[in-house]
Order: sequence, then C-alpha cells, then structure tokens
Amino acid sequence: MDFASLVKRHRLSAAANGVLVGMGIFFGVFFGFTGLIGLVGIIGGGGMEFWQRSRVPKDMGSDGSLVKRHRLSALANGVLLGMGILMVLYGGLIGIVGIVAGVGLEIWQRNRVSKELG
Repeated sequence: MDFASLVKRHRLSAAANGVLVGMGIFFGVFFGFTGLIGLVGIIGGGGMEFWQRSRVPKDMGSDGSLVKRHRLSALANGVLLGMGILMVLYGGLIGIVGIVAGVGLEIWQRNRVSKELG
C-alpha cells in the first residue's frame, strides 16, 4: 500500500470518529450535557480517535506526525458533518451548510493528499 492511500484511510476513520463526536456535541447542546446520549458520543468518538492515533507506529518519524495532522483535520471535518446531519434531522435547514462544508473540505483535502503524496 502506498503512503497516500494510508493517509486517506486514516482520514476516513478519523472523519467517522468526528461524526460521532459532532453528534455527541449536538445532543449535548440540544438536550443538555446532563443527558447520557451526548456524553456517549463525545467519549466514544474521542476514545476511538485517541486509540487509533496511539496505533500509528512510532518509527514512522515525520511521516507519523503527518498522519496525525491529517487525522486531526479529518476529525474536525467529521465534527462539522455530524453536527450538520443532526441539525437537518431536527428541522434546522442551516445544517445543510455544515454538511456541505464538512464533505467539501474533506474531499478537497483528500484531493490534496493525492496530488502531494502521489
């Protein structure tokens, strides 16, 4: 597997964790953080991201830090996407902006990975 596809795979899993965190944040804000649903999303997504980042090999050197930076930006895109999805589901059409922005940023950044890393 080439390095660009490795980075893209890491971006995808980080974006999925970000969607979970974003949904947890939305539920926490919408229903209050005393509810369990929001905390489960935040802790679950954050815990998965922490575990997956710890599995990036230490001997990769600067490539490892590049993978971790890409994971962080994909996580942020996923948070935006997750919050947008739940905004739309709860009747706020402004959530479409979050969905379009999260997906658009992720596609743009994945294309940059293809161009820069081959």
